[in-house]
Amino acid sequence: MRIVALVGIGLLLVAGGVLGQLPPVHGGKWTFQLPKFTEPPTLDGVKGAEEWANALGPFECSPSQVKRDMAEFGQASDMSSNVSTDQTGCWGGDETVPAEDPNICMTDLDKTSWTWMAWDDDALYAFHENLDNVRDPDNATGDPTHWWGRDSVSIYIDLTNANEDHASGAPYVSLNIVNFLAAPIGSNAVAVTWERTEAGARATTQDPALTGAFYYGFRDAGQEFGGEQDYAIEAAYPWEGFMMVNLPATPVVGTMMGWSWLYVDPDGDPDYGGQLQCWGNADFPLTFSDYVFSGSLAGPGSGTAVQADSWGAIKATFSR
Repeated sequence: MRIVALVGIGLLLVAGGVLGQLPPVHGGKWTFQLPKFTEPPTLDGVKGAEEWANALGPFECSPSQVKRDMAEFGQASDMSSNVSTDQTGCWGGDETVPAEDPNICMTDLDKTSWTWMAWDDDALYAFHENLDNVRDPDNATGDPTHWWGRDSVSIYIDLTNANEDHASGAPYVSLNIVNFLAAPIGSNAVAVTWERTEAGARATTQDPALTGAFYYGFRDAGQEFGGEQDYAIEAAYPWEGFMMVNLPATPVVGTMMGWSWLYVDPDGDPDYGGQLQCWGNADFPLTFSDYVFSGSLAGPGSGTAVQADSWGAIKATFSR
């Protein structure tokens, strides 16, 4: 799996802060207030207005977003900012013949994802709207157990906010990765992959007896989000699953965790294909965005949903 390292995130956002008006702070982190659901959502891939009212988001992850991040926050490499990276491609498996329309590949019409989040006493929840030109959940020519070679969504979560500096060789402390395939959960024996931290290293399982702790709803969204084979994933990450490994107790208001999102987009490559990473470098918890579990409410009865086409809802939730 090819991962391009990002340099440490260098911005600290404050309540009411406006992007671009704050100086870089070395070692700074994105920090968000995560609202609490009044009722858990129905995991059907349909983002009801009341159901997800006042949830945190949308967080965009796209080639254009990475370019905006490069201009705003600094460039780490040709296709990486200091807070995100674009590893989508055009070439497929043999890298000699383009696998995609060159007018689409590595543009927002290749892959764009928008994510909303909230929590309650039972779980963390996320809703992902995914624009995609080619949805490839099976990777029939590659190893079907390789989640990074199939269209999917992964959360990288630092359960104790240990912020380990894995880039310097430090062992993992509480990193967990949960990957959900872009297909109905019951349609594939390896639709859910879970990587846990065990003895300082990542251990991967696709054993249903363990991965069954996490679940999601999938919806084929057609061209709803502007692509050709769009899809939605509505996910639950129950705390009792994470408490089997690295989570010491159920989160409460004031608990802090770090995480990053990774959206896999293989587009015909049997071994890897491509991906987008946003809000931190997926392999290095020290760079993850921080989320403070808040008592502010989301969901039915929480008030008027925040209306925003990109940054409005997120800016209002920044904190020190």
